[in-house]
Amino acid sequence: MPIFDITGPDGKSYEIQGDNAQGALAALQKHIGTSPPEKPKEDVSVLADVAKSGGIGAVKGAISAVGAGGDVRSLASAGVDKLGEMTGINPETVKNVASKVASFTPLAALNYAPTSHDIQSKIEGVTGEFYKPKTTAGEYAQTVGEFLPAAIGGEGSLAARAAQVLVPAVASETAGQLTKGSDAEPYARTVAALLSPVAASAARRVITPLPAAPERTALANALRGEGVDLTAGQATGNKPLQWAESVLGDIPGSGGTASRMQTNQGEQFTGAALRRAGENSNRATPEVIDQAFNRIGGNFDRLAGNNTLHMDNQFVTDLVDAAREYHGVVPPAMRSPIIEDVVRDIGTTQARNNGQISGEAYQALTSRLERTARGTADPQLREALRGIRGALDDAMERSIATHNPADAGAWREARNEYRNLLVLEKASTAAGSNAAEGLISPSSLRNATINTQGRRNYARGNGDFADLARAGEAIMKPLPNSGTAPRQYMQHLITALGSGAGGMVASIPGMVAGAAAPAAVGRVLMNPVVQRYLSNQVLLPTRGAGVGRQALARALLGAESSQLLGPGQQLPEVRQ
Repeated sequence: MPIFDITGPDGKSYEIQGDNAQGALAALQKHIGTSPPEKPKEDVSVLADVAKSGGIGAVKGAISAVGAGGDVRSLASAGVDKLGEMTGINPETVKNVASKVASFTPLAALNYAPTSHDIQSKIEGVTGEFYKPKTTAGEYAQTVGEFLPAAIGGEGSLAARAAQVLVPAVASETAGQLTKGSDAEPYARTVAALLSPVAASAARRVITPLPAAPERTALANALRGEGVDLTAGQATGNKPLQWAESVLGDIPGSGGTASRMQTNQGEQFTGAALRRAGENSNRATPEVIDQAFNRIGGNFDRLAGNNTLHMDNQFVTDLVDAAREYHGVVPPAMRSPIIEDVVRDIGTTQARNNGQISGEAYQALTSRLERTARGTADPQLREALRGIRGALDDAMERSIATHNPADAGAWREARNEYRNLLVLEKASTAAGSNAAEGLISPSSLRNATINTQGRRNYARGNGDFADLARAGEAIMKPLPNSGTAPRQYMQHLITALGSGAGGMVASIPGMVAGAAAPAAVGRVLMNPVVQRYLSNQVLLPTRGAGVGRQALARALLGAESSQLLGPGQQLPEVRQ
């Protein structure tokens, strides 16, 4: 047994026999009954330690990313050694075969890839040993820094992706702190890094159980901004929930919440549409529409009486274009003479009045054009008449802007309200009982917008109704009322669950419990608090670049990975 010459903590020299120097030192300490003096703790502020540790952690994380290929090779080699130990197969034989197979694939490059340990050793040979955390906060900062490279790439902002790596980093370090110094530490760090994204996802689903697509959330928010209340099923787009709301909300005893919400939504949506024509009402009844025409017509009369239309080249071009378009789509034998008569009358007026039309004459002419357009069943004639009316209105607007700018804002508002009123007039006369009761549905508003203001304008989101109609069509369209498989399934499911629960919990007869359950569930489901919880979008799933997977890879392949093989062991190297 070798003899070691060791200087003890008391300063004296001792000759100690032992298996190794460490054992000899332990024997000496036991012999003289003293322990070596503790090293004085370095005085460092927590803030400075966090800053230094976080920086060196980021460096180590980058090294782990660069050395990942070599680490994979070394871990595979270690796995083969362990398997050989367990099975009695010579590991070198397996490695040689694997090496030859890999040489014919891109994996051959891994044979020459440096490990994280290799890279760190080379760097430390120049810079000296990397800084080690002195505080617990510094240890957390270093681990977070090591995870940061996982935030590079993927969707979302850099800040959002960095936030995603914080959870697995903190979880990994916390697990390491709890098992510090034990054989379980490396495993605890790895498992925590693996499970933390799953736990975070589960927590998100508890807080936000029904995450909605961003596009649907935007449409739902647009309707809410218009004062339209939505159910949780409508807001999230979850079909089973929509069916449950529809089926359970109107079952006898449930309080009829679904029917009331549907009626309220219809009134709120109609009110939002009417506001675009300057009307404050929640029903588009004939009286409301007539009142709007009279009010807007009175505004036109007042403004036109204060102004004169000055004809310009643009007006002549617009007028000719409207007549030419009508002639282009209607055969001569089927053309109405009114178009040519109106154009001729306008030309005569222009010649007599030095290119001007008085406000009274303008208003009388446009009123006749609109009455005729609304009274004809010929769509081409209607479009042509309104094209001429539009040319007159545009010319008057240019005249007011030039000669009486004080009236320009009021004129534009009256024109816009009138254009919107034409859409509402068509939507409020659609088929169905809702329209007869003065409720404008999203579908009827959409169709009226396309027919009155043009399909292209609707598709491009132009005009005051395009966004409202699109949001309503996407979110508020009702489910089929009866005879559908989902509706029947939901009814049977609630009845069956009610029967079983009633029998087990309260010994209530199955038939009674089955009949009472839907009404009770309906009241709970449509409760405002439950609805707000189901529709909330506080925590949404993030779209990262596999942050959870990268976090696990870092725990396995980073600087701590060698500990997975056992204390003091190094990752073996396998090269051709």
